Formats: sequence, structure tokens, C-alpha cells
Amino acid sequence: MLISLIICLSCTTLFAEEHPYIPLIKIAQDSLDYIDREVRDYSAVLIKKDAAYGNQELFIKVRHNPYSVYVKFLSPNREAGKEAVFKDGQIRAHGVGVQRILGTLNLRPTSPLAMAGQRYPITDLGLRRIAERVIETGDREKSYSECVVNIENTDSGTCYIIEHPEPRKQFFFHVAKIFVKDNLPVRTQIFDWNKVLVEDYTYTEIKINQGFTDKDFDTREYGF
Repeated sequence: MLISLIICLSCTTLFAEEHPYIPLIKIAQDSLDYIDREVRDYSAVLIKKDAAYGNQELFIKVRHNPYSVYVKFLSPNREAGKEAVFKDGQIRAHGVGVQRILGTLNLRPTSPLAMAGQRYPITDLGLRRIAERVIETGDREKSYSECVVNIENTDSGTCYIIEHPEPRKQFFFHVAKIFVKDNLPVRTQIFDWNKVLVEDYTYTEIKINQGFTDKDFDTREYGF
């Protein structure tokens, strides 16, 4: 009887249904491995549509090792021309218009001034960080069963749609969409429980392995 029970439990474990999020974790890990193996740096245009912070368009340069970022605001007009460089754990930035009078500022990534008008700090910017967040979210999701994942093919890439049917305190969104193209996570969309689009971040015009050096993240090269 005991042997039969052990066999039964083993079979139940062996044939237990895989959590719907597991395949997406594997895809994100594949993207992360690809980026670490093949992508040393890249430039892109990041289009941000944010319910809380408005729409922005940024030209960015990202180098993975050491992690360095250059950002130039392209729109909206009131912010066009703002620049920031993240390097060695610090941001150096300048504003436009009246803000330019302040000159070049040295900021911590999560300081109030650095976070003004932004949902995420500059250290969360980039394709690699998208893959990491998908994996982090998946590790949390595995503890709960209420999750549905669907797949659609779109012009933006293969879209993985994660949906929570019912609002629960442990879930941070109703629907999330992750778009993967050429093994890179290039777009994310988050919807709240009222089906309102909270954020839509798209990386376009991606050019990998530009051969960026320290000069590309030196404020003197941009006239700071």
C-alpha cells in the first residue's frame, strides 16, 4: 500500500501540469543568454507612452560592460535636447530652457530629480533589463495558479500575453504583453484592472554592436 502511494505521488508530480508562465521564463532566459553572448552594445530609439508621465521619445546608447547609458530626449518639444549619461554608478545630466542655467548635475539614479517624469530609473533602461524583469516576475508568478499566457504574431514581433483573470493583491497588473523579435525583447505593454494601458515602451531602430567606447559616455563629447 505504501509503495503504491509513493508511485502514485511520483506520477502526480511527474505529470503535473506546467505553470503557464514557465515557457515565457525560458524564452526570456534565451533572450538574456543571447544578449550576454552576442550583444556588447546598441543604439535605439525608445518610444514611451505612459499614462502617468506622458509620451516621450529618446535616443539611447547602451553598453553592457561596464553598464553605461547615454540618453537624449527627442520629444516632447519642452524636453527635446535634454541629455543624461549614466556611468560608474552616477548620472550626469543637463536640462533645457531655464533648467539649463543649473548646468550639469550629478545625480543618484533613484534621486527625486533623476526620477522626475520617469516611472523607472535609468538603471532599469534597456533590452537586457526587460528579460530580467520577465524572469523575476515569472519566479513570483510560479507561486500562484491564476495566470493565462497566450501567444500572437504581430508586426512588433511574437507577443506573449500574460493575463490574470481576477484582481489579487499579489498581482501587479491585469494584462502584460511582451514582444520578442530576433531574440530580443523589444516592447512591453501593461494594462491595469480597468483595461487601461498604463505603459507602452517600444525599442525601435535597434543597431547592435556599434563598438561604443568610453568616449560615447563621456559628457565632454556632448558639450556638457
